[in-house]
Amino acid sequence: MNNMCRSIINEQLASRSRPGFFRFAELLTYLERNYMEKMTIDDLANQVAMSRSSFMRNFKRTVGLSPIDYINRIRIESARALLEDSTYNITEIAQVFGFEDSNYFSRVFGK
Repeated sequence: MNNMCRSIINEQLASRSRPGFFRFAELLTYLERNYMEKMTIDDLANQVAMSRSSFMRNFKRTVGLSPIDYINRIRIESARALLEDSTYNITEIAQVFGFEDSNYFSRVFGK
């Protein structure tokens, strides 16, 4: 489990009063393991048996980030490690981590 996912889960366990955490715990683990795959918001919402709009609202309230921002943070954290320890160029790394557009990857990475 990467540091970001671990810190969110630890924060949530320390504050179990946040509604919906346990409903999303399995999904967060899934995202941690499958962040390189293509997935849609509808796919994720179906995994927790919610409508798209309820999922978006509850995920952000529970995790503190939108699902896209959460997945991008996992991807960027993993990409950062690869950038530091490899000879791959940015375009290759962007593609490995699910970013089809290296310019978008660069913008997200910069944030």
